[in-house]
Amino acid sequence: MSQEPEQASAFETYRSLLDRHPLLRVRSRPESSSLAPPSSVVNGSSSTTQVADIDLRPLKQAAIMTYLSDNTRQICQYELPGGGECRDKNCENVHLSRLSAVEPSDEDTAQYLCSSLPGGQRYGVKVFMKALDVARLSQPTMPFDARVQEALSRLGLR
Repeated sequence: MSQEPEQASAFETYRSLLDRHPLLRVRSRPESSSLAPPSSVVNGSSSTTQVADIDLRPLKQAAIMTYLSDNTRQICQYELPGGGECRDKNCENVHLSRLSAVEPSDEDTAQYLCSSLPGGQRYGVKVFMKALDVARLSQPTMPFDARVQEALSRLGLR
């Protein structure tokens, strides 16, 4: 019987690459679910190491895919024929001309940072969300990439 545990330990449980980058999954998820495992909060101390620039393109692409795959809305009728553009600021439909303005939510961004940064899970989603919120409040017109960099700087990761 001692051979069974040895044979069982020779195999590792399969972990999808999407587990590390859950925002790349196309399926929608309940708002209450957390993409990152719970972790402890660590303050930005001198032991914090700085990280290289993080690639936010997969996160932005996932936000655009979520925006485009919203089956409760249709593509605006003014944008389909001949590449027109909707001028109604209150129009609730999907607008292809506004894709560059689609940004990931702070929660999605925080979960992405948690799973993508080395040691990111030590901080936890809430700490990243707070840093993103502070960066937004300090400069409301700051572009998304700059806001993420500012949040990382506030945590001592930049």
